[in-house]
Amino acid sequence: MESLAINNVYNFYHYFNYLFKMPGASRNRYSELASELDSLYDLIHIFDGLSVLRKVHPDVIDDMVSRIRIKRVKNIWKKLRSDAETIIFHPLKIPGVTSLIKAGQVVKLMMPLTAIYIVLVIGRSLHPEMLPFEFLSNPMYLIAAFILMTVLGFIYIGIDLTIRRRVMAWEAANADSLQPYQKKFKEATQELINIFVRESRRLRVEGLSLKYEFELSYPDYAGLELVEKKDRHLFLFKKKHPMYIYLLEI
Repeated sequence: MESLAINNVYNFYHYFNYLFKMPGASRNRYSELASELDSLYDLIHIFDGLSVLRKVHPDVIDDMVSRIRIKRVKNIWKKLRSDAETIIFHPLKIPGVTSLIKAGQVVKLMMPLTAIYIVLVIGRSLHPEMLPFEFLSNPMYLIAAFILMTVLGFIYIGIDLTIRRRVMAWEAANADSLQPYQKKFKEATQELINIFVRESRRLRVEGLSLKYEFELSYPDYAGLELVEKKDRHLFLFKKKHPMYIYLLEI
């Protein structure tokens, strides 16, 4: 997804020609606004994701909001931060999930260590004078390392799938208690969209058409043009939750 798309080569040239002719201070303010809108664009997608229980660490959102000077945006996040933490960190309260996460971290650490050993064995076979360690010369160790690497990969995938299944089962069983939080973030997403539409008008340049494209989780957001429903992966597999493509042209 791209937050800003310039329609064609002529507009691309016109846009930068327009910036080049601006006085330095105006050009800086224009660039700052464009950068700020990029952060707001990302924040819209994060809030929309939280409304369907997709998780991003609060510190990431803190950093993003700090780059946006619009006071209303800061107030929205300040009001909803504790709700976001409820959505983001609730998996840690599910029995067994914390232990699985720790096991996954151990496996994740062992995988690169095994890979380093494999690289050292291959390196010794090519330049034995540089790595005069006997334990690197036994081919059985190399075979064992390849097998261990493969097994660790499958274990990590299994742990990850188990965590996802437990979290999804818990979320399904507690849908009613999570729904108010989801509703708050959907409403906040709409408010951010309204702010984005208003602020984006300040980027308007005569003779230039700019487009913002959004991929969001609901078909009823106002202020944007709904152009497509995406309900399949790679045009083959049906998605559990469809996504909706919106356009905003200025």
